[in-house]
Amino acid sequence: MELPDAITSIFQHETEDDKPMHQEDIAKLADISSTVDRLMIHIGLNSGIAIEELLGIRKADIDSKAQTIKIWDKKKKRERIAYIPKWLSVELGKYILNMDASVDFIFLMSDNTANKRIAEWTERLIGHRKTWLAIRRTYITRCASEKSYVPILLASENSGIPIDSIMAYYAKTPDEKRQIVNGVKK
Repeated sequence: MELPDAITSIFQHETEDDKPMHQEDIAKLADISSTVDRLMIHIGLNSGIAIEELLGIRKADIDSKAQTIKIWDKKKKRERIAYIPKWLSVELGKYILNMDASVDFIFLMSDNTANKRIAEWTERLIGHRKTWLAIRRTYITRCASEKSYVPILLASENSGIPIDSIMAYYAKTPDEKRQIVNGVKK
């Protein structure tokens, strides 16, 4: 999927590391051999959660049957639920079953370590470094596109980004805003 000019122009002031990824780049990330890193990146690409929210996920926060992850939103000081696709829920459930029983958190690393690992994998597989912010923006960009299967309200709830902020970044005309709010697909 090629990103529309209206969307990519928003990120012109950003470094390449923080810009959303194209569909062909996302497909290349399936080749990540580290289960932990692959899960981490795919949770981001399919939920848009913030890095500190990702690193705060505990085993008990995962409900594979309901395909949800309980997230603690530090800014809003409340829990919220992020929905993930079934395939990712199944893969995450298998990973948890194989984890050491004494370990509570799914991802045992700092923000810096997580971003470093993301940068290394993206540089190796797509030819340039990306940050967690790029992964988060990729999720929102894909949700705001006309071809998205994710309603923008769900994208807002998953990512914790208010709808008005999503619309400010991703919709420039009143018609685009109506399409996003109504979930209209061309």
